[in-house]
Amino acid sequence: MTRRVLYWAVAVVATLVFAYFTFVMMMVPGIPPSEKIVHLSIAGALLTLALGIGFWRPLVSDAPAIASPINTVVAVIIFLESLMCAAGIVSQILHPR
Repeated sequence: MTRRVLYWAVAVVATLVFAYFTFVMMMVPGIPPSEKIVHLSIAGALLTLALGIGFWRPLVSDAPAIASPINTVVAVIIFLESLMCAAGIVSQILHPR
């Protein structure tokens, strides 16, 4: 499996997990803050893994995240999703609902 295929596979899985957890947290009432933190942590870890695969050693080898414009767009989307996870975790820690 090439690095580009691995990058795309992990990016798609991470985005689907992020979307699923976000949907569950918005639609299902009564989820405790600790469970929200776990969901956001799992999604954030997957998103960070995708970014790590995409940007690892960009000067030595051809990093998939900067190889083509569409890969760069995907990297930006993944980065924004990971920021949303981090903001959600901080929000749940500071203001649990």
